[in-house]
Parts: sequence; structure tokens; C-alpha cells
Amino acid sequence: MGDAQNSSSSVAPAVSGTLAGLFPIPAQVGGDQNNYLFADTVRAMVEGPSGTLAFFGGNNWIPNRGVYQFTPSGSKVGFSWGAYWPTYGADGGFYTVDSGYDGNAYTHGKGSHSWTYTVPGYDITPPTLTADGAFYIVIDGVLHALDATSGSKRWQATLSTGFYKASKKPAAGLDGTVYVVTDAGIAALNAADGTRKWEAVFGVGIAGVFSTYVGVGPDGTVYAIVPQQSYNYRLVALEPSTGTVKWQTSEDVTANQNKVVLSRTGAVYIASSELSAQPGMLALNGATGATLWRQPGVLPAASAGDGTLYASRDITQSTNTGMATFTQIVALDASSGSIRWSLTPENPSGNGGMFYLAPIIGKDGTLYSFRSTYDANSNGLNYAQIVTVR
Repeated sequence: MGDAQNSSSSVAPAVSGTLAGLFPIPAQVGGDQNNYLFADTVRAMVEGPSGTLAFFGGNNWIPNRGVYQFTPSGSKVGFSWGAYWPTYGADGGFYTVDSGYDGNAYTHGKGSHSWTYTVPGYDITPPTLTADGAFYIVIDGVLHALDATSGSKRWQATLSTGFYKASKKPAAGLDGTVYVVTDAGIAALNAADGTRKWEAVFGVGIAGVFSTYVGVGPDGTVYAIVPQQSYNYRLVALEPSTGTVKWQTSEDVTANQNKVVLSRTGAVYIASSELSAQPGMLALNGATGATLWRQPGVLPAASAGDGTLYASRDITQSTNTGMATFTQIVALDASSGSIRWSLTPENPSGNGGMFYLAPIIGKDGTLYSFRSTYDANSNGLNYAQIVTVR
């Protein structure tokens, strides 16, 4: 489900793993059972201040593609055609982006913050909002700093100049410093005008090979997934004021920016490289980089305030048509990595292919996820349901 998930929650989440509710997601166009959203098209779920859920989804039929908004009980309250990367601000502002067929990139403020910011471009990152009302978004390798309320541009800074653009979600530090992926590595920018404070070089000299993630821990440490000469990736920790490397992992990690979780305790959870001997999750000491534990086959999703870590895991089981792969939601003890419980989707047809997507933690502790559901009455197609777990 994408970029909104690599974070921590300070609330006490559900720990029992009980499936509390689910409902199918009707497509925007059409009303019969064949017009539910397919499960492999939904992603990037976020929760708003009032509890509204927003996510991107869309069938192959173009009128169904966009950002959907639902209440937790299943009532659709909004749809933005063609949009993606839904984002809520702390003050209730709601934002989406889209790349139009006319070669322009559009960023939209919705509701009380009604504005549109348009520039030429195609590759758009999820935005980053800060407490001082700044709205940062990277479009085709250029960072745009906007006012979140009005959409007016404060400044812009070029991060990439080559044919391949380093367009990755920016991160904001505790003092407002903006951390970004550039052609060469990771840079720190002044929030007032976008000028560079420092740049840590990690490029490998190959066009299009960039760092894939930058994030900020609770103590201000900057974390980044950076490329190696062997085309593998390592996680590095940087001093926020200078960009000096504090430590880097001794083994390769995933290049997937959605598989990093920075917890409030300072621990870092990341997926190891898919090519490692035991692909799975690594728990690292944020101060030293030392490995605290590992759990094979598990991919991190979100860290809760009660010492629980949520993840996803693929398992293979026998069905009446042969072996099939299912994806579970898994709860782990954050300090030891031991599994507390797992939730496997039901398989009424016995045909497999059922899965949960990595969950997010709601403000009241409820878990929200998507799952695919086999419907024999709709030509055997998998369609998506929103799932609540307590």
C-alpha cells in the first residue's frame, strides 16, 4: 500500500487479530457485481483526522481510476477521477496528485484548501507536509515547495538534470530541514529558500541508479537506502547537520522504499534484499545499526505504540486445485521479533490467490487493510474489500 505506511503510531492498537469487518469497494462507474474494484489495483491507503479512509484504485476501465474516500463503515464519501497519492494534513486538508494526458503534472488541494498547482511533468512523488504549513512534492526531479493552504509556490530546487530523474518522496527534519534524493545521493535543503546545506554522495556513476528512500528518525537521524557498485542497496544513517555517515548495514537490503519502518523507540525495521539467503525483516538498532533480530519471510508495514509491529507474509498451502500462495497480516513483538498472531484470508473457492495488503494503523488502534475476495458469481474474478482488524 505504498508510502504512507513507513511510520509509527502512538496509540494502543488491536492485538487480538480479530477480523472486525469488511466490505467490497464499488467502482465509481457501474453498479453490478462485476464493477467492484479489482484487488490488485488498490493501494496507498491513508486515514484522515476524522477517520475517513482514502486510497487509490481503478479497474482497467479508465472512468474508475482515481482516489476513493470511504468511512470506516463502508460508505463512499468522495471520488477524485484520475488522482493518486491521497494525503491528509493535520488540519484536515486533503490533497491528491495526478499526471494528465496533456504532459502536465497536477497537485490539488481539496475541501477547505481548494487549489490546483500545475507544472509540466509526469513522474510525481507522494507529498510531504510539515507543521509550519509547507507542502513538498518532487515532479520530474524538481522539488516544489508550496503553501499547503493556498497552493502558492514558495520556491523550487532542481534535484536531477539527466535524462533519468531522481523523483523520490522528500522528508522533513525536526528543524524543518528538507532531505531529498538527488542525482548524486542525499541532500539537505534549507526550508526557507531551498538552498543546499550539504550533500552526501552515494551515486554509482550509472544513469538512472539512485538512492530510493530518505526518512527521518525520532532523534533527527537521517536514513537512506543507497546504491552500491554491485547494483545492490544498503541502509545508511546520516548525521542530520552534516550528512556524515554514522553507520551502514553490513548486508544488502531491499530497494523498496515502502519496506522501511522507523519506530518511535528508535529501532529501524527494513526488508532484507530479495536475493539474500534468508529474505525477510531485519530489526536494527537505530543508533548503531546493529541487528537486533531477523524474521524470515516477513515484510514490515507499521509500528504501533504498544510494542507491536505489523507486517505481511506470504505462505503456501494446499488447496483443492493444488498449491496456492496466500498473504497474511502478521503481528510481531517489536523487541524480539516473535510472532504474536497472524490472519489468513478465507478461501471459499479453494483456488488460492487470496491476499491481504500490508496494513495501516488507525488513530484508534484499528488496523485497516485490503484483501482480495473470490466471487464465483462474477466470473471468478478477485475484487477488493476493505478490512478492519481489532
